[in-house]
Amino acid sequence: QWTSGLNAGFTQGIPWINLNPNHKKINVEDLETDPDSLLNFYRKIIHLRKKYPVIVYGDYLDIDFRNKDIYAYRRETDQESLTIVCNFSSKTFEYPYLESISYDSIILQNYEVETGSTLLRPYEARVYYKKK
Repeated sequence: QWTSGLNAGFTQGIPWINLNPNHKKINVEDLETDPDSLLNFYRKIIHLRKKYPVIVYGDYLDIDFRNKDIYAYRRETDQESLTIVCNFSSKTFEYPYLESISYDSIILQNYEVETGSTLLRPYEARVYYKKK
């Protein structure tokens, strides 16, 4: 859905399939202007992939593979490391492992992160960066 306008911006003619009625609220035109939109979040992820070689070339280490709600892992090279922690549930979790992460900065998050917080909110994702 490209716009909130006529035929969701697909055509000036008659669409051959029905439009989703939510195109007035969910469309690329509106997502472009929202810095917190899912579209712009994915753009940030793509930018990070290009900026940090560790994302592509780093060794992978699973941190908490038995946890069904939280996906936590590291990627590292000789020069840098990333620790990625994602809550894939609709619940808030106390996650003490967060205290042990050594990092220089958080390079991506979908919530504001309070320093020292060990709470992971629903569907929260964080990427911690460390230069070696």
